[in-house]
Amino acid sequence: MPNRSRDIDCLAQAVYYEARGEGLDGQAAVAQVVLNRSRIASFPGTVCGVVYQGKQSGSCQFSFVCNGAMRWSRDEQAWVRARFVAVRALDGYVMEKVKDATSFHALPERGRRSRRRQAVRVGGHVFVCGGRSQS
Repeated sequence: MPNRSRDIDCLAQAVYYEARGEGLDGQAAVAQVVLNRSRIASFPGTVCGVVYQGKQSGSCQFSFVCNGAMRWSRDEQAWVRARFVAVRALDGYVMEKVKDATSFHALPERGRRSRRRQAVRVGGHVFVCGGRSQS
């Protein structure tokens, strides 16, 4: 796969910046959303395209792409873990709990429940299955 190294980096960035403090399930769920989006015609058809969607216009799908977070130093242990999750997802691991989710949002500090239909909580995020809303 010619873009595998780039795909790993982009997917690891999404996992790291969106779910660094989550357990493996939470991180795998974020990776699953990115991969799910890359398979839907209304989203870019590549992992990096999905992760960086909206960067040019300043309307990023993932906030870390536009908010400068990537300029800060990384926690090396968390980065290694994010890369592990990315490789595993690209090798075919499917996070069944989030199925075909194409969006997620962080839960408020107090853990309020999502009222969205087909929403699944994994760690500190709610994943919307079967929807097409933005993260």
